[in-house]
Amino acid sequence: MSQAEHQRLTAILTPLLLVAALVVIRWQANVLLFHTLAELFSVVVGVLMLVIAWNTRQFTRNDFLVYLGIGFFWIAVLDSLHTFTVKGMPFFAITDAEITLHLWIYARLLEAFLLLSAVPLLTRKLNASWFLVVGAFITLVVSWASFALKEPVMLTEQGLTAFKIGVEVLVIALLLLAGAIYTYKRRHLAPRVYYFLLSSLGFTILAELSFTLYTDFQGIPFAVGHIFKFLSFWMIYQAIVQTTLREPFSMMAQASNSYDAIYNPTLVVDRRGLISQVNQAALLRSGKTSAQQLIHKPVHALFHPAELEQSACPLCQAIEQGESVPGEVIAFPAEQRWFLASLAPIQGRDEVGGMVHSLTEITERMRAEQAMRKSETHLRTLVEAVPDLIWLKDPEGVYLSCNRRFEAFFGAKEGEIIGQSDYDFVDADLADFFRKHDKAAMAAGHPTVNEEQVTFASDGHVELLETIKTPLVSKEGEVIGVLGVARDITEHKAAQRKLMEARDAAEAASKAKMAFLAMMSHEIRTPMNAILGVIDLLREDPPADERAGYLAVQERAGEGLLLIIDDILELSRLESGCEATRMAPFDLANLLHAVASLLEQTAREKGILLEVSIPDKMSRGWLGDERRIRQTMINLVGNAVKFTHEGYVRIIATPAARGGVRLRVEDTGIGIKNEHTSFIFDSFYQEDAYATRQHGGSGLGLTITKRLVDLMKGEIQLHSELHEGTWVEVFLPLEPAALPQGLLDAAAQDDQPQVTPKLNLLLAEDSHDNALLIKSFLKKTPHAVKVVNDGAKAVEALKQGAYDLVLMDMQMPVMDGYEATRHIREMALQREGQPIPIIALTAHAMEGDREKCLGAGCSDYLPKPIKKQKLLNLLHSYASVDASALL
Repeated sequence: MSQAEHQRLTAILTPLLLVAALVVIRWQANVLLFHTLAELFSVVVGVLMLVIAWNTRQFTRNDFLVYLGIGFFWIAVLDSLHTFTVKGMPFFAITDAEITLHLWIYARLLEAFLLLSAVPLLTRKLNASWFLVVGAFITLVVSWASFALKEPVMLTEQGLTAFKIGVEVLVIALLLLAGAIYTYKRRHLAPRVYYFLLSSLGFTILAELSFTLYTDFQGIPFAVGHIFKFLSFWMIYQAIVQTTLREPFSMMAQASNSYDAIYNPTLVVDRRGLISQVNQAALLRSGKTSAQQLIHKPVHALFHPAELEQSACPLCQAIEQGESVPGEVIAFPAEQRWFLASLAPIQGRDEVGGMVHSLTEITERMRAEQAMRKSETHLRTLVEAVPDLIWLKDPEGVYLSCNRRFEAFFGAKEGEIIGQSDYDFVDADLADFFRKHDKAAMAAGHPTVNEEQVTFASDGHVELLETIKTPLVSKEGEVIGVLGVARDITEHKAAQRKLMEARDAAEAASKAKMAFLAMMSHEIRTPMNAILGVIDLLREDPPADERAGYLAVQERAGEGLLLIIDDILELSRLESGCEATRMAPFDLANLLHAVASLLEQTAREKGILLEVSIPDKMSRGWLGDERRIRQTMINLVGNAVKFTHEGYVRIIATPAARGGVRLRVEDTGIGIKNEHTSFIFDSFYQEDAYATRQHGGSGLGLTITKRLVDLMKGEIQLHSELHEGTWVEVFLPLEPAALPQGLLDAAAQDDQPQVTPKLNLLLAEDSHDNALLIKSFLKKTPHAVKVVNDGAKAVEALKQGAYDLVLMDMQMPVMDGYEATRHIREMALQREGQPIPIIALTAHAMEGDREKCLGAGCSDYLPKPIKKQKLLNLLHSYASVDASALL
């Protein structure tokens, strides 16, 4: 027979033997001895309950059983008094049964209330010392009441009183209520404790029912009731002794060292979560030095996370319900450690006797998983941060993953894309295209590149993508998928096209510039050839009539050369952005007629009609830059006359509906090809270089005209048909203006030399040829001239002699004309004499050069090449008036 079976047999036979002994005593001896022994057996059991519960409370921490142990001890004290007050006992001179019955009924009421009030202690704590004192006080009060009070009466000659029977029934009701509550709360009780409690309640109820049938001291109900009472106490005793002492220690004795062979912390707990056995690994884990420090301690406080409340702990809940837990990961944040906790029930005879609780440390695995998750998170973040589309497919073309940018292409979330193919999101042709390149990459065994234009389903925009598809290969060399990366190259391609267009434009501009330079070289060399050739002929001293013809050729060549240079300088000034308009009232009709008059002779010689059309009601006076408008119209009308061989050239002026003026030049000339009209205003562009050479000029007229119109914030349009003619229309945002009184056309000056008073002139010129030219211009005048070749000598000459006027070249060695002019003006201030007129002679003819000369102190400005008549007229103006008035 096993130890367990022996214990079960002893637990059954012991109360049966005691009951049998009491029965024999009752029928073989006398009732008084039976009663005394029956009550004393119960009293002894009650005392043992207190002794055991009190001395094991630090280990068991079962306040419910401690409460019952203390309560039944005080009930045993009352039952002792009840036993010793029975009539016939030698301790008290009691002649009736009232005191004895009072002690009995009060003890049963207290027992019922004790069992009922013990329920909250299943989940709450008890102050055992306090309850022990309270129990003593209640026992004293009940003992006093039993001896001192005569009422209520329990027994009369007729038998038990209604009160006595009623109280017995009340006790039965309270016990039934307690049984119902224990059944409801049974999950808080160990199974054996629950069964012992219900058995104790059942025997107590049977005892109470027996005592309701009490008739006399010798009756059978009296004997049966005491036997049932003894059995009820025995069951409570078993609940306390068997559950709190024998069972835990027997479990500890079973294979006492078997768990030490387990490397991981392992312990045994009961259904209340109290530790009953630990191995060495658990002892080390707890930090305790002895297993006794852990026995009967709550497992949650020692081996579960402190951050988790016991009521919310899933392991504690599993222990309470006796459920297996194959593996629950629990973390200890303070230690940065993780364990895999498992629970397995220990099966008793018919119930779960406890749980084996093991902890397997998995800290390294968890850290590795965390590192992997962190790495995956970083990788995912990196993939999501990349502006490219990234995706992964298996060899069959089924999507395994993609980034957020790719989601926008399909217009779906990654979870909706995974497991699908291209055919689920795009049309069949595009899906076939994708699949073909997937297969090409897998077949090639290396990355392949292709371009594809796609429409994004998210918002409908279109992108040109450069796609790189890379086959993924396993260690065994098997293709396991295709990684795709697509980059938007829409802007890159557009920029590339722009660069190519810019390159083509630059090459075209370079070719145009080279052609322009070739043409300029031709146009400059042609008059220079005539000029130099005529010089050679003049050295041969030809006859007077031939000489006159040679000089005419030379003059035309010089004028043509000067025109080309002026055009180049004008374009340079306009493209530098330094030009400004000078706004003043002018007569538009006079301006247009003057332009027509200037070109009328050329048109008449070509046999074409040149006419001006201005509405009668159109205002004559306008506010604008008259010089720039005249230059614009001369260029446009001159071009029209130049390239028209028959028909007409018409100048038309009309007021614009939005304000301002429209000036239109129409001709019936040779026209321009349509493909050239958009470039005709560009610098260095020539629609036909041969035509430019054939008709003369620099070919810059329209370019200069466009820049002039832009300068005046106007607009220019050109329309032309080859062999049909051309019209050019200019819009200028002018405002009407009143013309000043006396504004008349300037009278043409006579080309003949005028009678001029004699002037004593100082010429500062470092070029011998230019000095000779000026002296030759003045040979037939009354003027006297002295020549010096730098500014310093000019200043020195003025210090030593008196001169009426200085002709000052502005670019000379030693001291230039600007500095010399400033010295001369400072000398005049120091001498307080009459300031001498200084005329600047300079080849600097750009915008601002005149102002620079005047700012240095010059009185006037005469750009090179110098016309003889202009020089003589200017000298005449200074000789005819007080010089100081012209400064």
